[in-house]
Amino acid sequence: MERRGQDRAVVVAGDLAPSESTESVFSCVNKLWIIVNVFKVIKHLLNLTSILRLTSSGYSNVTLLNDSSVLSYRGNGRISRDITSLTLSLRTRRHHAALLHAERGSAFITLSLQDGLLCMELQSYVGGEEEEEEEEEKGKEELSTVSLRSRRVVSDGEWHSVQLFMTAPWSRRSSWSLVLDEDAEEASTSAAPGGGSLNFLRRGVDIFLGGLGPGVGWGLVGCLGPVELGGVALPYFSSSQVKQPRQQEEQFVRTSATPPRPGCAGGAVCEPNPCLNGGLCQDLFHLHRCVCPDGWAGRRCSLFADTCASGPCVHGNCSVSGAGYDCTCDFGYTGGDCEAEVDVCEGHLCAHGATCLQGPDRYACLCAENYTGPLCNELKKYRGTLLSEIYAPPKLPVSICGDDTRNYTCFNGGNCTDRELSCDCPPGFAGHRCEQEVDECKSNPCLNGGYCRNLINKFACVCDMSFAGDVCQTDVSDIYFYVAVLLWQNLFQLLSYLILRLDEDDPQVDWGGEE
Repeated sequence: MERRGQDRAVVVAGDLAPSESTESVFSCVNKLWIIVNVFKVIKHLLNLTSILRLTSSGYSNVTLLNDSSVLSYRGNGRISRDITSLTLSLRTRRHHAALLHAERGSAFITLSLQDGLLCMELQSYVGGEEEEEEEEEKGKEELSTVSLRSRRVVSDGEWHSVQLFMTAPWSRRSSWSLVLDEDAEEASTSAAPGGGSLNFLRRGVDIFLGGLGPGVGWGLVGCLGPVELGGVALPYFSSSQVKQPRQQEEQFVRTSATPPRPGCAGGAVCEPNPCLNGGLCQDLFHLHRCVCPDGWAGRRCSLFADTCASGPCVHGNCSVSGAGYDCTCDFGYTGGDCEAEVDVCEGHLCAHGATCLQGPDRYACLCAENYTGPLCNELKKYRGTLLSEIYAPPKLPVSICGDDTRNYTCFNGGNCTDRELSCDCPPGFAGHRCEQEVDECKSNPCLNGGYCRNLINKFACVCDMSFAGDVCQTDVSDIYFYVAVLLWQNLFQLLSYLILRLDEDDPQVDWGGEE
């Protein structure tokens, strides 16, 4: 019986062993699941805390409109940390305003805008808080002064972040740095390490935000974002206005009664619309800009724009037409801006093989032999001896006088009038229509076998190599002889010099003879 009981016990134990192992695995999985969810809850609480801190602990944006919007703060008496930094963000177009001001005895800090630049003036105690109070009571407190100015203007209507901090916060004396828009390369740093901290702001001091004080003046018109002193926020809303999971022990408490205007908004610069004549108003934060339609200009689109001022008509006259312009093109040009040249001879009516000549405002026909008339469609009638008339293409512009039924053409730059149908020829041309070019080479002006080239109203001589001058009158053959002799003489002297140098530098050579 005992044996069978032992065997049964063994069997039962063997049957239960897998069940216990499974329960152990499930227990581990449950513990791991609980740990993961705990971490998720912690992460969610951290995110919630950060959101509450951003939205309810003074980190939202507010709008300040004038001196009556100045906010005041005091420490709650529990701030024990060293205040070695000041951070904030702002948006304004004011060039002169106070952002933050506080003073205690001889110590003070003023953060302001001067000519659009960010400026900090700090005079603070050097040493610990106990030393400050003792020295202040004795009237022998040791003070240090720091002055900083940004390198760039911040009064442009854009958001800017500001960081002011001690470069060596562990030291009794330290330089201060100003970093604008997180641009460390443009940081401004005080020259000497003589500045103290902002510990005098921890208690018993009124801190004014957005001005020097209520009704004092120099108030900020614009927006402020998060403001922190040593990492402790200057809240825009009281604890009764917001819900926080846990109150922070170290606090700056708002003492001003009137709450600020939440959010960031500029003035209604586009209401009513200041732009005239259909201009579009753009709100640029306390500043507006008018986008004017065509034909209008000026700050409010009130000025009638001269659309022809830029000279849009390339080859023509411009005239203002409503909000645009019209171009009256010169002869031979077309297009909206008279930019395209027209071939007036295209589709001409010159007959019997006549050549079309483009004039300044019309075309003319250069008739072939035996034909005449405006379009060369009339056969010439001769009386007596037939003279051969040869017309060559003109070298200069053509002038045309008369009308469609009776015209007169002057070639090669000749001038005519509608009253007198005759041509006044320029120098170098002759004939009734200035069609004949005067041959200036007819008198053979070139001497000594020179070749004469006939040009317009002048000639040019191409001389033989032995002669020169306007008409090849100068004999230069003797000059060539003397130049050749001089060149040969210089060449001979150069060769002689080279031979002598070779003889001097040449070492003696043994040609195989016996001594």
